[in-house]
Amino acid sequence: MRHKPIINIKTRIRKKRQLVIVEFDNKEFVFISANEIKQNTTLEVNELELLIGSTLRIDFYKKGEKMFNGKACEKDNVLVKEYFFELQKPVERLRVENKNQLLPYKQISKIFYFHKFNRENAGIETEDGKVTFLPLKRLEIQSKLDKSEQHILVGSYIMPEYYKKGETFSDGTIVKNDNVLRWINLRYSDNIEGMHENFESNVGYYDGDDYYDGSDDGPGAYGYSSWDEMTLYEAFEGDASNYWNID
Repeated sequence: MRHKPIINIKTRIRKKRQLVIVEFDNKEFVFISANEIKQNTTLEVNELELLIGSTLRIDFYKKGEKMFNGKACEKDNVLVKEYFFELQKPVERLRVENKNQLLPYKQISKIFYFHKFNRENAGIETEDGKVTFLPLKRLEIQSKLDKSEQHILVGSYIMPEYYKKGETFSDGTIVKNDNVLRWINLRYSDNIEGMHENFESNVGYYDGDDYYDGSDDGPGAYGYSSWDEMTLYEAFEGDASNYWNID
């Protein structure tokens, strides 16, 4: 495969595994891990869009060729043997001159939980002090992690998307304001094992017999007297009537 220009970058999380989808012309694409990209280019997972305009060449194993695990390849052009990025510019120039290509991902600094509207909900605070609220069930679906494991998302990145006022929900209800969450785009900071290791090394600590991950901090840590006050004023600007209709 010759070097092909990269026209777009997407990420997907499947079964606790994050893949980067590198797109070329003619609807061609390949899957690469974010860690592999970092090892080859030093670009972080929130900088992947800087690859747009650069090129990538991938060499695949041929049928019968001995692979890294010692086994013989069974199919042509399916399993990646090696790949080569040819950056449009040195990385430091890309970070300065192509920064307009970056998407507004923000790093997660804290995750906490509270009960409202007869269900458990989650709040995701980012480095800029903003908080995104959503039902715990939705966070579990989108992160592929249950509540007991979600603390490892600290250090990862999110980019919330919101409905526009006047749009409609799937049931036909009209959206009344611009702060109703549609989706959270999430990028893991590392693979699952690395995220566990990073959290235990940098965030969590033991207090006697119990492990503390910061998720039980009260609303006072955010300057509010209750979760109700924080939810309404921080997330919904006094109107939460429609937000929680979204599962």
